[in-house]
Amino acid sequence: MFDETLRIALIYIHVIAATVWIGGSLTVALVLVPVSRRIQPPGAGPRFLREAARRFSRIGWVMLLVLVISGIGILDRSGIDFDVLTGSRFWGTEIGKVLAIKSSLIGLMIVMTYVHDFILGPRIADALEGLEPGQRPPPQVAIERRRLIALARLNVLLMLSIAALGVMMFRGVPG
Repeated sequence: MFDETLRIALIYIHVIAATVWIGGSLTVALVLVPVSRRIQPPGAGPRFLREAARRFSRIGWVMLLVLVISGIGILDRSGIDFDVLTGSRFWGTEIGKVLAIKSSLIGLMIVMTYVHDFILGPRIADALEGLEPGQRPPPQVAIERRRLIALARLNVLLMLSIAALGVMMFRGVPG
């Protein structure tokens, strides 16, 4: 009884963390970035976006940590403990294959999020903040900005794919 209650609590925490993480990422991409481009005076938008992104980045990394910890707990409470994970037969099962793909995508997404949040994002924000109102960014900044946008979009696709794989782990692979 306690194990099932704990498993359900972990699933609840996992779903809430995923909602905050994915919803926050979509809000930044679909609302804050476009709004920041229209903020006056010129140059104020990048500062606004940088502060908003910093704030969400902290929340996002905490949610990612909560997702990893609760995900491990859910696996354990579902009978997929360390002994099962280290056994060779598990990885040949449907759930094992889905978990392998999901884990690989999570690793890739963590690396991409790190590059976005701690390397490209701050570098571009610094370059944009140094511009005079109305001044266009140098070509290299424009190129890096397009890379950052592409990275963010790919990350959102990874997030949604990871969520879908999580559902498949416990509801089955369609088809």
